[in-house]
Amino acid sequence: MLKKRIPENISDFKKYFDISFEVFLQEKVSSLQQKLGVMRINQLLEYIHVLSASGKRFRPYLAYSAYREYGGKKDIMPFLFGIELLHIFALVHDDIMDQANTRHGKKTAHKKYEEYYKNNKSHVGLSQAILLGDLLFSFAEECFLQNDSKVATKNRLSAQAEYRTLVNEVIYGQMLDIDMTEVFPTDKKQIYKKMALKSGHYSIMRPLLIGAKLAGASTHDLGFLSEYGEQLGIAFQMQDDLLDCSLGNTNFGKKIYGDLHSSQQTYISYYMLNESTKSQQKIFLDFFGRKKVYSKDEELTIQNLLVNSGALVYAQREINKHFKQAEKALQKHSKENTQLWLHILQTLRGRKK
Repeated sequence: MLKKRIPENISDFKKYFDISFEVFLQEKVSSLQQKLGVMRINQLLEYIHVLSASGKRFRPYLAYSAYREYGGKKDIMPFLFGIELLHIFALVHDDIMDQANTRHGKKTAHKKYEEYYKNNKSHVGLSQAILLGDLLFSFAEECFLQNDSKVATKNRLSAQAEYRTLVNEVIYGQMLDIDMTEVFPTDKKQIYKKMALKSGHYSIMRPLLIGAKLAGASTHDLGFLSEYGEQLGIAFQMQDDLLDCSLGNTNFGKKIYGDLHSSQQTYISYYMLNESTKSQQKIFLDFFGRKKVYSKDEELTIQNLLVNSGALVYAQREINKHFKQAEKALQKHSKENTQLWLHILQTLRGRKK
């Protein structure tokens, strides 16, 4: 049994989780440093603490919430650590693929490591960041594939299978994401699939299912979470796409118009390439995939283009559709015990970063 009930509120959950998570990471990093004893590499490993410090912990919160909702009472913190570690791993590698310099105001791992090496710094920094991501992935695997959990074996094996599906989907989704930067324009079905695999399932649906399976939830409840979580996950990713185009937003932690810079295909780019006027399409394509940093005047031009074309209104309308679909899934599921799921939906709907 849990010695202390973890808080239900996400902000309180984060405080509770962060304390345990930092202790866990310190033990893992210190153990490696002591065993291997190479000072240069030990210094690189210290950056794990920087990378792990800024997470919102929404994915482990979802898993924990579903676990408790369906009657789970054992300690599942290692599984929650595994979910968050997989997320940090994905961010490290995603930043390399996106050629990002910062995340949440901190240097990305490969940029930090470039400073560490004086000669051939770009290649070596990238290489070390890839390996750091691999190490975080290994930590996540260790957390999920543990055999000494007090959770019932059947439930644990079911959750491990769900985790494996999550890993496969997010990697496949990332491959699709990269492919779509070179092959465009594409249709909405492909964009939806990318959003579902790369982010929607990974951020919302699979964490919910992992928590529910650890608790031994029924087939009916798992079916509800699949439907509810898929719709919330798509809305969540589309919010990210919209925030990326929100000039003046300083809370997002990434550069403005990052998707536009890296030729990311979203519902916004779909609208611009298929629904806007020919002159608007031409202006959009002048900026789409351009690696050069946009000037302030160019950022304003892009913002006016997205507003005047109706692209941002279109994106918000699509987001609202998916939230409504999640609400329908909840109404169909049960008229009882809906408080948690409504709270999560409303929290996401009001998201600003």
